Amino acid sequence: MVEQYQKELNLQLWQIATHLRGQMQGDDFRNYILGLLFYKYLSDKLIRYADELLLDDGIRFAQIDEKSEDGQEYLEAIKEEARNVLGYFFKPSELFHVLAEAGANGKFILDDVRDVLNDIEQSTMGADSADDFDGLFDELDLTSNKLGKTPDVRNKLIAKVLEHLDNIDFHLENSEIDILGDAYEYLIGMFASGAGKKAGEFYTPQILSKLLAKLVTLGNEDIESVYDPTCGSGSLLLQAARESRNLDVKCYGQEQNPSTYNLARMNMIMHGVSYNHFDIKNDDTLEAPQHQGHHFDAIVANPPISMNWSANPQHLKSERFSGSGVLPPKSKADYAFIQHMIYQLSDSGTMAVIMPHGVLFRGGAEGCIRQYLIESQNYLDMVIGLPANIIFGTGIPICVLVFKKNRKVDENILFIDASQYFEKGSNANYIREEDLQRILDAVSRRKSTDRFSYVASQSDLAKNNYNLNISRYVDASPQSIYLQGLKEQFQEYEASLLIQYVLYSFRFKSEAEEQALENTLVISKSVGKTIKVSANPNPNTEITNGDFVLVFNRNRVNAQYLELFFQSQVGQLILMDCAAKTGGVVKTLNLESIKNNLIASVPPLKVQEACIESNQAIKSIREKLLKYQEDIIFKPTFSKDLLIRLDTTAQYVDKANYQEQLLQQIRVGENSTTEFKETFSLDVRQCKNNKAYKPIKELKLEVSSLKTIAGFLNSSGGVLFVGVDDDQKITGLEEEFSMFHSGSADKFLLHFKNKVKSLIGESFYTFIQIDLETIKESPVLVVKCSRANQPCFLGKENTFYVRSPTGSTDQLAGREMWDHLRVQFQQSN
Repeated sequence: MVEQYQKELNLQLWQIATHLRGQMQGDDFRNYILGLLFYKYLSDKLIRYADELLLDDGIRFAQIDEKSEDGQEYLEAIKEEARNVLGYFFKPSELFHVLAEAGANGKFILDDVRDVLNDIEQSTMGADSADDFDGLFDELDLTSNKLGKTPDVRNKLIAKVLEHLDNIDFHLENSEIDILGDAYEYLIGMFASGAGKKAGEFYTPQILSKLLAKLVTLGNEDIESVYDPTCGSGSLLLQAARESRNLDVKCYGQEQNPSTYNLARMNMIMHGVSYNHFDIKNDDTLEAPQHQGHHFDAIVANPPISMNWSANPQHLKSERFSGSGVLPPKSKADYAFIQHMIYQLSDSGTMAVIMPHGVLFRGGAEGCIRQYLIESQNYLDMVIGLPANIIFGTGIPICVLVFKKNRKVDENILFIDASQYFEKGSNANYIREEDLQRILDAVSRRKSTDRFSYVASQSDLAKNNYNLNISRYVDASPQSIYLQGLKEQFQEYEASLLIQYVLYSFRFKSEAEEQALENTLVISKSVGKTIKVSANPNPNTEITNGDFVLVFNRNRVNAQYLELFFQSQVGQLILMDCAAKTGGVVKTLNLESIKNNLIASVPPLKVQEACIESNQAIKSIREKLLKYQEDIIFKPTFSKDLLIRLDTTAQYVDKANYQEQLLQQIRVGENSTTEFKETFSLDVRQCKNNKAYKPIKELKLEVSSLKTIAGFLNSSGGVLFVGVDDDQKITGLEEEFSMFHSGSADKFLLHFKNKVKSLIGESFYTFIQIDLETIKESPVLVVKCSRANQPCFLGKENTFYVRSPTGSTDQLAGREMWDHLRVQFQQSN
């Protein structure tokens, strides 16, 4: 009920905002709608509080006669109490409803609204709440032409806003429900989604706020203080406070932008945070920190990405920056914020900060600071890689760094690669609740898991020269998974950083490089739909200034092989990923990213040379076919003989290509449309581990394969490979043929088809294609399923299965099943 009301209120407020703003820019109108919403909140809150005080007197606050002697006595008494408890006070004639009603009746209310907002601020003078209300309404300029060209036009707009807001019941009587505060934050988020780059200055997406809040309170749920040095609208602070079990937790923050600073203070108050439980300051955190001397239990932040700062040498005299002996570069303040936060962190506290990937591997002063924080101070606890395009204002991938001061000397560092876990939206990517939980589960377990997390020792980091590039420790990127599949299928292949084979690298300058470049790969500086690569090019004609030149050890790598590799689809994917990790808003390459991120699958030299020769042979055949294409026009008799030869060749190539396609699908691994089973009937584990076991056709194993088929039929289709284990190793089915089917593949196929017939049914044959294919010289059963036009129930029990997005086969029942049936098969019905 409450959740439904919250959704309705959010929608109602957003409709008011979009309907009334007219041609005004969203970020301009934001300050008016949020400021007036805050005024209504203060008004409703004051009414409820004052009415409780007046309960025994049988009078309501709104009914007090301000001119009478008794009325003035009431107001003085209420004012004193309200200033102490609420932090503010204003008269009944200044209540939101009074001005809204006057505006609805056509009266000119702009001056009255301005006076009320000024009176609210003045009422706090001399009270403990004065700093929290000082200049709070400065952004509500009621004389601005943005509201309208004339006073009458401006008055009508403000009157409409007040009238619409006045008609909404905010249910403030339920103090346990943060409805209005959440609605306020919802509006901030909606304005942020349309604000482009500016949005990142004042808003962190809620799911990210939740992640940081949980990270800093994990194992320390009773925090007494939380701090954000770049607090924006305060969403991170509020989320961290929610995660604390301490009801008296205090929020501290600093924000340089005056408009955003006001948003943060309003946000605190509307979430029920008492004026004496938050301290938000307006100034430049790096140049004029306002909370020095304080140390906080939890620190969270989403600082501006790689912003400029003064890098004044005088900062080296400050305890915040002196330890490392160097300052972060003037063009990148990322580590300045990190060092400032660590300085403000208590000895038992935890901090979590959002950063661009560049802080993980950039050299120079940043490299020195990184090494100091890890090697000398042992502060770094976690590195969590997140998807690209999930925060407003930038599409680059980001990470979360977690620091603690009370780590043990030999304590490990946890790396998590969550970059592939998100939902793609039209303009942005979104971390889902299940993605968040996956990260938190990995944090709690703190163990290495395939392609998601890695527990690194201090020596691991030292071996990598304190380069924290996540892909050096764990990598869930599509190209990494593909290359790992290559490595498992072809043991001689090794997916690794290319830099280990490089003798030296540089950016090309035509006037300096006139000699021929031997065993060299040149990567174009231009990033378009593809990235051009060439081996051993002519410097005078084939390279442009600024291109990247890599010179390789000829005893380990042939540059011509690398040219073929990076011209392939997966090679281009790797190059594009390398460009995305440079840290810029626009994809571009630099030598630093190439050294830290460029990977390749490098087989032995003989295999490389065979690849080169095969490619040359294909080129030769292509040239001959082009010549034949001209000959068949003028030599009809020759064309008949050529057709027969080409048809035979095409069949051979098609077969080889199909098997290679299957092999590539296996390399990619299991997902929602691909599943591997080592056998159909044979329990290989029992055979290996139990000498007393006598092999039989295990019905449970057979049903496991059939469940997968049913799941594919009830979902979007897919391919089942039988004869491939979970590690993508092709095991084949020879042992099963021999054990149960007298070595006959045909008998195995007949047995399999009979099981499909009995447990799934003949009516689904048209949606199932069953073939035995030879892959890597081993027989593998390939079952291709398309989406069925009717529900598939398995066996006599009529169990219903579907494939999940994570690649599991799940049984559905009850309402969950009927909901799926309605959505999946409504078109068929």
